[in-house]
Amino acid sequence: MYFDGLTTTASHVVLGGSAMVSVQPAKFLRFTLGAAFAWTSPHTITNTDACNPGQTVQTDHPEYRGGCQGNSSPDPTHRPVIDSAGGRFRSTNDITWDFYAAIALTPRIW
Repeated sequence: MYFDGLTTTASHVVLGGSAMVSVQPAKFLRFTLGAAFAWTSPHTITNTDACNPGQTVQTDHPEYRGGCQGNSSPDPTHRPVIDSAGGRFRSTNDITWDFYAAIALTPRIW
């Protein structure tokens, strides 16, 4: 089966906020300072089921089932090497900070 390197990422939440201060000391000059903060909830990055029950296998080709029960087909994003217990990648309570500064020159051309 073709594999493009992607796996299934579990659902997660990203909560954050940002604040900035902008000062315009001259008519055509502006300074901006800001910061942003984000928290990402814990989630698995490589977690898929071996079988995809939402996709059925053609009845004239039962060999396409590949060990899946019922009429479900194998999930092409499932990789036993990275999706077995002890091999999964997991994100745990990630915190992201961003700090930025900007200078804007806003001349009037017209």
